[in-house]
Amino acid sequence: MEVGDPEAFTFRPVGVLRCDFRERYEAPHQAVLASNEAVIELDPRCHPRRSLDGLASFDRLWLIFVFHQNLEHAPPLRVRPPRHMSGTVGVFATRAPHRPNPIGMSCVRLDRVEGRRIYVRDVDLLDGTPILDIKPYLPFCDAFPEASHGWRGEPSAPWSVEFTASSREALSEIAAESGQRLDHYAAVQLQFEPLDDGRKRITREGASRGWLTYQRWRLGYAVEAAGRRVLVDRVEVVAAGPPEPR
Repeated sequence: MEVGDPEAFTFRPVGVLRCDFRERYEAPHQAVLASNEAVIELDPRCHPRRSLDGLASFDRLWLIFVFHQNLEHAPPLRVRPPRHMSGTVGVFATRAPHRPNPIGMSCVRLDRVEGRRIYVRDVDLLDGTPILDIKPYLPFCDAFPEASHGWRGEPSAPWSVEFTASSREALSEIAAESGQRLDHYAAVQLQFEPLDDGRKRITREGASRGWLTYQRWRLGYAVEAAGRRVLVDRVEVVAAGPPEPR
């Protein structure tokens, strides 16, 4: 076997993940930033239910998966990280989804196991993600709190994303009519760098206000830097759809 041989390995997914995230810009960059539910449906042809014996006793799982929406991209050598720095670093020094092999890993919270279905929480994957493997998270060998954060430095605390009564009511109506949870989307997009119009679907309006676009809606919000607080106070329907994700 030679390195780079495209036929060196063949993998078959053990199952597929189902959740509400459909587009790449909806999902947070790390599972720890998510607050949602999902289910992994195992392939019954090759993974009978007995392969899950004992899994329910764990609190967290490692999911090894395929970035199935990134297969058309050529693997980059350097990547511009979403936060913390303005330059680029090598792809192997990041967790960017565009990789030489489109394989990712994510640590999620296990809720319950029912038959061939594994219910999980706090998931940063997209609906339809092929799952290659599932492993239990073991704190004694998987957690190293003293490890360096490398070029990223110490992580900053997330901003608090809040909603006025009127905006919450409008978002509830949208969810009831269309099934779209714009409050979840806003929380993911605005909890870090809420005025970053270079990498998000954001239009700035002065030094402390912005608009966040999602499909045919846009959310207006104010930023209070002193308290690291974002207040969503307007919800509008836009005539045209948003531009393609950056």
